[in-house]
Amino acid sequence: MFRHLGCSGDRIVSEEQPIETNIDWVTGLGKVSAWIEAHAGMWPAFAFRILAVTDGADVPPKLQTLAVHFQASPTPQATRSRTRLQAPFVIEGTITHHEFLALVERWKQGASGQIDYWAVPPPEGITNFWWQQDVPVSGDHFPLVEDLPAFPSKYREARLSGGGATLEQETRTWLQDRLFDVNPNSRGQAAVFSRDYLATPWGMDSPYLLIHMPLAVAMDAHYDPDGQQARIEVHHRPPLVPGDFEVRVGTGLYDSSLDVHVPVAAGRDANGWDLARADLNTPPGGLLKVWLSKRGMVADFGWELSVDLGRARSPELLRERFVADWYRFGRQDLSQEVAVRMPGMGKGDRPPDAFELALANAFGALGYSVLFAGHLLQSAGVDLIAFDDRLHRAYVISATTGNDLAAKLRTWLGMLPHVAPALEPEWTLRPVIITTQPASSLVASELADCQRHDVLVLAAEQLTPLAEVPPDLQTFATLIGRDVPAPDPPARGRFGRY
Repeated sequence: MFRHLGCSGDRIVSEEQPIETNIDWVTGLGKVSAWIEAHAGMWPAFAFRILAVTDGADVPPKLQTLAVHFQASPTPQATRSRTRLQAPFVIEGTITHHEFLALVERWKQGASGQIDYWAVPPPEGITNFWWQQDVPVSGDHFPLVEDLPAFPSKYREARLSGGGATLEQETRTWLQDRLFDVNPNSRGQAAVFSRDYLATPWGMDSPYLLIHMPLAVAMDAHYDPDGQQARIEVHHRPPLVPGDFEVRVGTGLYDSSLDVHVPVAAGRDANGWDLARADLNTPPGGLLKVWLSKRGMVADFGWELSVDLGRARSPELLRERFVADWYRFGRQDLSQEVAVRMPGMGKGDRPPDAFELALANAFGALGYSVLFAGHLLQSAGVDLIAFDDRLHRAYVISATTGNDLAAKLRTWLGMLPHVAPALEPEWTLRPVIITTQPASSLVASELADCQRHDVLVLAAEQLTPLAEVPPDLQTFATLIGRDVPAPDPPARGRFGRY
């Protein structure tokens, strides 16, 4: 596993690769136990939803577990459960922290564990886990069982997800028939049923397990124009303490050389979480960016906010802010369309061109003229072109939810002889590949090839401004407009940061 020892101030941080694939059953569940023990006291309860089929006529029934969904909860709750459906058999409820750890240990041994008064065996046939450590919560692609307290910052989590061999056809047919019984209008759509009853993107074709452990850390900020002071509040639960956090403020892009502010304890918030606070003197005007880091995390920062310092009301400002309303009108969330998606599977019920549309809307909100291909125009690798009238630049965008930069580069180079004569020299072409995957999942040699062909690559880390509330379109425009960096020397293998 890739590891890097980084130094930040007086702390030495051991960095582990945040995403791992092809993990076996025991190793995957072991990572869950280790993550919980490393955050002792943060999650007093675990919410669950489980789908099973009954085996025989025993009372209580003997179960064959097919799908499991757990979420660590920061809210103390007593053990409870209820039967949501009889056929298929769906139970939901909450168990305590200790009961969940005991269940995991039993499942690691291949034995049934206790969930309230149910003896629940582990789902059989799961052969491959995907472990993500300290990554943003992606509710559209990995939905939560229960809502977390609402804050303007996004939550981060560790999650384990996995599947395996295809279920027997007889079982799949029986499930489809029962789905039709539950809701004939859904035409037996597995995705609809799974969302309604399990809060998962499960397709019912193989056994499935999903475990969320969202960090109980959130941030909000307010500006007092009279006192010219910005107040940053960090909401957290044990074992974290104010000294575990670092706050940096600035404008535009993150810069690790910015002054570090350590928040001080300020009591409890309305949710009963611990509250830490940092008050900073800041003159009015513009947009203040706030970055929050947690000791020991892999990324430079984990939480990000924009604070309006009295930016003058203007048509341009209202157009930028309107894009978030535009998505709400459609009962969608722009931040979910730019979230990390599992490569090759589990992309939820959002089509891939939802990401392309999100980028087109972001460019439109910035005032660029946009030509959008979508799924109707087969544009051979060019999904949209955004024209910056001020700089006479044409950003030729190839959007992807995967990490195959080589394929995207090949299609662009094939399109270049057709696009360039039609636009140059009046327009300067700026090709960009944008992926929802993190930089750590990209192959360094493919990235270097893109850079040698003057193609800018933006990864999940550079999409975080679009996930803010409201989205920080000005920073996104800065990222799009920057020069292509020189390729790194070869033989670096995979890289950790970009």
